[in-house]
Amino acid sequence: MTAEKSNRVFSYGTARAATVLMTACAFCAILLVLGTGLVAALTHDVLGLEHARAIAALGLLFVTFFAGHAGELGLLDGYSQGKVQLPTALPVTASPATGGAYSPWRAGLASAACVGMPSSALAFALLPRLWPNGVARERFVWHFATAGAVLAGLIVLRWTGRHFLHEARLPAAQRGFVGSPTSYLWWRHALPQGLVNLAINAWIGIALAPGRTSDPSALVPRTLVQTDLVGTALVLVLVIAAGVRTQARFDVRWGVIAPSLEAPPRIGWRIAAAIALPVLVIACVWLLYAGLRLDGIGVWTFVAWRSIGCGLYCGLIAYYCARWTLAEQASLAAART
Repeated sequence: MTAEKSNRVFSYGTARAATVLMTACAFCAILLVLGTGLVAALTHDVLGLEHARAIAALGLLFVTFFAGHAGELGLLDGYSQGKVQLPTALPVTASPATGGAYSPWRAGLASAACVGMPSSALAFALLPRLWPNGVARERFVWHFATAGAVLAGLIVLRWTGRHFLHEARLPAAQRGFVGSPTSYLWWRHALPQGLVNLAINAWIGIALAPGRTSDPSALVPRTLVQTDLVGTALVLVLVIAAGVRTQARFDVRWGVIAPSLEAPPRIGWRIAAAIALPVLVIACVWLLYAGLRLDGIGVWTFVAWRSIGCGLYCGLIAYYCARWTLAEQASLAAART
């Protein structure tokens, strides 16, 4: 029974509908958790207008970016594993396919520019009219999660249409990454992950900062900085590792990059590195704060440290996770032969 389920092939229409629905539900759940955490750190009852605008406007921009990334990768990944059957009658625009493999990061940028920016501007303009005196935090979280889920579903619906059919018919010879394996690690993983997380963690820093960001005397308490550091470091190492591993495995299956012949490190070293890096960062900053006996730091100093630190941290994790994944795929290919 298990083998039959794992080898089942779905029609294109069914797979597309399931991908859209699952993506929308996943974004709704993620935004509920993220929104609840952000709002709980700011207030116990009513969320102020400034923070509501920051979370909603910038949050929707990042939602559309990641939805575009997921829309480009998800259904195509299923097709690369033989789980999706193309329709027998393809649109004329889907053949012949030309050009190289489309980057999921490029899809994310296109979605953020075409859908995210207008949605953010609309949210920024409408919130003062809807909630001029603030909004109950539960109400805001549900509105934020629902809006994000709808946008994510629509974006995935768009990327899994004619664009997917075009990509699915791309000849294998045209899918490869142009450049060295090291360039692939930088341009397909490390730099995009670093830049995206630099931006998104700046947004979270602004959203988390108590008081008004325009107040030059506003401080972020030491306890908030330390708590945020612990949670962020642990969450990022898991999220980035999982995302990079998924994308790198797809790239190998789809022929974007050949698996590396470099021997992968032992699993024990992987686990040790994954645990040691965030623990080291946490310990250093915790000791720094304890030694300096700071009561808090300025809002924009907190945002800058958080943004740059998370960007570098995520880029480093992405680089080595992608490298290990390519090595692992090479070992699996060698074992099969």
